Amino acid sequence: MSVLFKTDIASATRIETGSRFEIGLVPKEFAEYDCFYKNPAYGVSVGFDAIWAHETFPVEWKGQIKQRSVCTAIIVVKGFLKSALERSLGSRVEAVQVENFLTDIYELIIEHTRAHYGLDKYGLRAHVYEADSKPFYEFIDGVPEGATTGPEAIAKSQAKLVI
Repeated sequence: MSVLFKTDIASATRIETGSRFEIGLVPKEFAEYDCFYKNPAYGVSVGFDAIWAHETFPVEWKGQIKQRSVCTAIIVVKGFLKSALERSLGSRVEAVQVENFLTDIYELIIEHTRAHYGLDKYGLRAHVYEADSKPFYEFIDGVPEGATTGPEAIAKSQAKLVI
């Protein structure tokens, strides 16, 4: 665990600011969004959807080589978080600060994914991508409930690397 972050199975918190990324644990049919970002210092709480793209890697587990599905890419809707932050913050902050909040969200997502999947052990790093709304939701609509998406999610949702 990093000294800058506190992580658990469903969240990552930046210790210095208290800002937090959370994965929603309520089934989608009962919740508007999959994920949430909260920053108590600014009273910010925004929800958003994400696609979690996994790859399978051979890893050592209890002395044996096993295939493990590991999340290496997170895709969000381009512009959605920025608009949600602007609505939540109103005129309390300047435009450059909204970009800082976006960076904070993306860093928290990456930290959660890094810690949850133990990416350091495998020499892997998670990345955040953005996709336009239409291909993002067209892709999601084609994924069976409970299915794990693979790296094809990036191409099929036409996502572009952000960080």
